Amino acid sequence: MNLVKGSPCDFLVVGYDCRFTYEKICAGLDAILRGAKFIVCNRESNFPIEDGHVLP
Repeated sequence: MNLVKGSPCDFLVVGYDCRFTYEKICAGLDAILRGAKFIVCNRESNFPIEDGHVLP
């Protein structure tokens, strides 16, 4: 996600982001609370990695 402060948005599109931050989650929540439609690109609730482990 590219953060552009002060810019309204109509849609929040979320997918895998290896540089996910608390700042991004706050910006996303703010967009949703201001009426942005929320679109999720992945249905999986976790991300499988090596050795049978998963990431949330």
